[in-house]
Amino acid sequence: MPVEKIALITGANKGIGFAIARQLGEQGIVVLVGARDEVLGKQAADALAGDGITAVPLRLDVTDPASVAEAAREIERRYGRLDILVNNAGVAGGFSGASSEATAADLREVYETNVFGVVTVTHALLPLLRLSPAGRVVNLSSHVGSLTLNSNPGSPLAGLDMIAYQSSKTALNAVTVAYAKELRGTPIKVNAALPGVVATDINHHRGHRTPAEGAVIAVRLALLDEAGPSGACLADDEPFRGSAERHQQRRGMAVLQITISDLQTILHQCAGEAEDALPLEQAPDRPFDELGYDSLALLETHSRIERDFGVELSEDEVGLMNTARELVDFVNSLLQLKVMSAV
Repeated sequence: MPVEKIALITGANKGIGFAIARQLGEQGIVVLVGARDEVLGKQAADALAGDGITAVPLRLDVTDPASVAEAAREIERRYGRLDILVNNAGVAGGFSGASSEATAADLREVYETNVFGVVTVTHALLPLLRLSPAGRVVNLSSHVGSLTLNSNPGSPLAGLDMIAYQSSKTALNAVTVAYAKELRGTPIKVNAALPGVVATDINHHRGHRTPAEGAVIAVRLALLDEAGPSGACLADDEPFRGSAERHQQRRGMAVLQITISDLQTILHQCAGEAEDALPLEQAPDRPFDELGYDSLALLETHSRIERDFGVELSEDEVGLMNTARELVDFVNSLLQLKVMSAV
């Protein structure tokens, strides 16, 4: 008879956490309903149990190391291992001003739960996850933590200014990758889930997705088989890719580096070594996009790599993309000047 899996979800008494507990429980998994408030945790567990789910309340305050240590001891005493850890607990904090007005205390208030809490819980429970034949760690992140989206003036996030919450999710993504790198070669996979804009207490229930919809990606990552990714940051509409696809992405970035080298050579041919020297007669005769270098196409390549491979590009890789687009735009502007000068 198969051994039941054991899953702990932090902040599971409401919202996305409760939905994750329900969906995992419906898969026959024993769900430990982590909650800071014992009464609310028991109420949530009882509600799940009423639907036939094996749910056990577990007092757990992710900002209190003593509480986390006690929860880890209780899990070890009762089950001897942990198969799934979902770091769901999160806060938005009370600061709502401009980024330049934020203090370290404002950020620390949010980081205590969203970042340091994840580290505290994962550190305490990793020994039990190592005892699982296929340990899974899922950290609830957000699109608002994406450096790529936040730095793009055309992104829907361009006008969002929530320095504490946004940067905490960026940090959480980095923590996720760090754990995944260390645990590479072990049965444990660590990933970050992007639930989308879900109606929860954090956004005063203004999200357009339900908690059940937001929980889907976390559950998928919690139930990954051995071929699934690790160190990824994924939404529920993105395909799961493994190391082979990531290798293909790296090859693509290497090709891009060569492309940039070609672009720089053409730039020198067009503009000469001096910035004030623009010998337009030396510019290529054909439109630059006919040479296979088009700014919009490169932008789409950037988006496609992230979408298809499910791995956010590093800052260096984003820099390569941006450099290529800037070079393309500049050379195309030279070509336009050449055409205008010939009229």
